[in-house]
Amino acid sequence: MPDIVDELTGWARNAGCDAMAADLVPGTTAAEREALAALGGLVRGAVGTIPSHWPEALKQWAEAGPAVPAEVLMAARDTFTVTDRDIFAAVYERIVTGPSRRRLGTFFTPWRVVELMLERAERALHAPSLVVDPGAGVGAFSLAARRRWPKVPIAAIDVNIVTLGLLAARAKLDGNGESLELIHADYLAWLGRQEIQRGPKLLLGNPPYTRHQELDAKSKAAAMEAAAGLVDSGLAGLSAYFLAVSLQSLRDEDALCFVLPGSWAEARYGRRLREWLWTHTERPVELLAFPTAVDVFPGTQVTTVILVVWPAGHGPATLTVENVALNEATLEIRRTTTHLRTGAPPSTFGSMLWPWRSQQERTVPLSKIARVRRGVATGANHFFFLTDEARADLPEQVLAPGLCRLRHIAGDNLDAEEHARIGAAGHPRWLLSLRGPTDIYSAAVRRRLTTGIEAGYHNRYLTRDREYWYAVEQIDPPHILVSLMTKDRFRAVVNVIDAIPSNSIYGIYMHNQSLVPAVCEWLNSDRGQEALKARARHYSNGLLKLEPRDYLDVRVPDDIGEPSL
Repeated sequence: MPDIVDELTGWARNAGCDAMAADLVPGTTAAEREALAALGGLVRGAVGTIPSHWPEALKQWAEAGPAVPAEVLMAARDTFTVTDRDIFAAVYERIVTGPSRRRLGTFFTPWRVVELMLERAERALHAPSLVVDPGAGVGAFSLAARRRWPKVPIAAIDVNIVTLGLLAARAKLDGNGESLELIHADYLAWLGRQEIQRGPKLLLGNPPYTRHQELDAKSKAAAMEAAAGLVDSGLAGLSAYFLAVSLQSLRDEDALCFVLPGSWAEARYGRRLREWLWTHTERPVELLAFPTAVDVFPGTQVTTVILVVWPAGHGPATLTVENVALNEATLEIRRTTTHLRTGAPPSTFGSMLWPWRSQQERTVPLSKIARVRRGVATGANHFFFLTDEARADLPEQVLAPGLCRLRHIAGDNLDAEEHARIGAAGHPRWLLSLRGPTDIYSAAVRRRLTTGIEAGYHNRYLTRDREYWYAVEQIDPPHILVSLMTKDRFRAVVNVIDAIPSNSIYGIYMHNQSLVPAVCEWLNSDRGQEALKARARHYSNGLLKLEPRDYLDVRVPDDIGEPSL
């Protein structure tokens, strides 16, 4: 008999629906949104009558979806009722690939972790008057909280219409949806608009693991404003902003229990979050750390930490750290330490969370975790790197995002918005990337090449030795763009847009892409600059220069920081 997840996935993919609007499930492909549109019919079939109080976008999606074959719907109901198998999360994960899920940070929490968090949350706050689930997904926390506190209202918040609808279907089949409020909103904005509730609230859940590279400048600015100073670095992932606004919303009687990527506990962007937790001594704080080698959320490549913040007035000013062992059957607490929160906050929580790591920072050469090469050698950058005006009539197929000078970038990220700003300023930002005669079918391309020949570019040192003078070398876009020389500070920029740099820029290619944010942040830090300058060659007038092999010899911390998502 076919697996019900395979049946539902196959039905959704073959339903022939029009793709959902991209803003309803950001980051997904058109093909994925076609299948997700069909899942509206699954939700409608599971709940029967669509409630009038649902968010309008959710109602429209569910009403528009095609009907699920009766036998498939019955099998889904039976599977859920008999086994409590999370078939809805499995179908979503089957339709939406990991890279597409990263835009919204949609990674579903294993049930053993949910149960551990519910136990710790109940110990901190025995009887909440409201449970708020930020980034509710398909409802692992909302439904578990509803079972534990049957009469307590649950606010399930998400910007993703599809997962919110699947949560509604699960709640209906679970029989515990009466007190569940579905809220289609941005949690960061929603929380700031809420009036003070009577009685204690519990903030419980798994904030989205969206990496900072997936956030555009507008979203980052709004998130920083909402964080009100607790996050002041553009390298923070979305979960850090969720934590910041949540901490600042806590009243004395409220509590918080989140599962988070461990990077905030060590990275520079998390220092003010750590300061808050250390200095609010009226609240006990618990941190449950999973081993760094364990993938609690498969495919995310992050360390995982559970944070519990108690209501005020419940004991001494302590921070308790527990190390959790996770295997296929159980969770086990292996080690517990208690730290008095006196004096200045520690610069990092890492040594408390993972005490088996060396207290003395060890280093490795950058060559162990990356390779470095110079950007593309065109032989005539003025010809091959184009401004928006120069590329106007050229076909997209012969162009690649490019970058001529690192100084053209204003910040530490080259994303689509920054790339467009470079173009608006009149700087070259496109590489003419021709491979051979088959690419010169366009009259506009031929005119461009004629201009180049008339200027003598075809007879330059590099161009004349190529099989086709106009076919520049093909290189992969590096993960990090770095400068060759400086009189002040070397620069490192995350190459979000996958631009091809000119030969006046070096590119760092990480063996593990999840380490890109941490490596870039470290290179730009004071310690990173010291390490770079220690390898640099000194020239007249205070000029410092690094060759690619010099970068490879730079010593970086071997625990450079857990990757952020």
